[in-house]
Amino acid sequence: MNEVDPHQIPPSEWEVETLIAECLIRRESAWEEFLRRYQDLIYSCLRRYSLPEDDTREAFQITVAAIVTSLQNLRQPDRLSSWIIGIAVRQGAKRAQAIGRERATDPEDEQLLDLPSAEELPESERLVLERTYQVRLALGTLGERCQRILSALFLEVPPKDYEALAAEEGISSGSVGPIRGRCLERMKKVFRQNGWA
Repeated sequence: MNEVDPHQIPPSEWEVETLIAECLIRRESAWEEFLRRYQDLIYSCLRRYSLPEDDTREAFQITVAAIVTSLQNLRQPDRLSSWIIGIAVRQGAKRAQAIGRERATDPEDEQLLDLPSAEELPESERLVLERTYQVRLALGTLGERCQRILSALFLEVPPKDYEALAAEEGISSGSVGPIRGRCLERMKKVFRQNGWA
């Protein structure tokens, strides 16, 4: 089977293995695509520490620098999201602990001293961060109609029923299921493209 030249397709369509390989040879477009795909994941990990905005930006920069310098050590490309989470959580915890030490005398900031370390992040919480990021990213690649329909069916509480959704979209209720199926197939393609389970 002939391998596809990554330069013949846009970086947004690269599979995760291709993206990593292109980043490792320091291709600028690859790093731009890497940040496009993963910056929200990094920020979501850092925001769990409720850092001031300046500290969050600094922790983001440090996280990205750590990723750049250690990407060559990643042995399982299919675990890239989890690996990024680990780095981001470590950097967020370090920054929060440093702030906690600086503010140890301020009673209003006592909660910063009780933050869990990166090593204490339970696997279940890591998985939630990873899956939330993956679903959000995949959903964001779909057209507006797919985003509205899937959000209404799966993210709203309570979820909309087919009749109410059909009325909102101006379609027959019998069309909702097939449209939903096509939208989910598009999401699956994004998951496969990124090497996610």
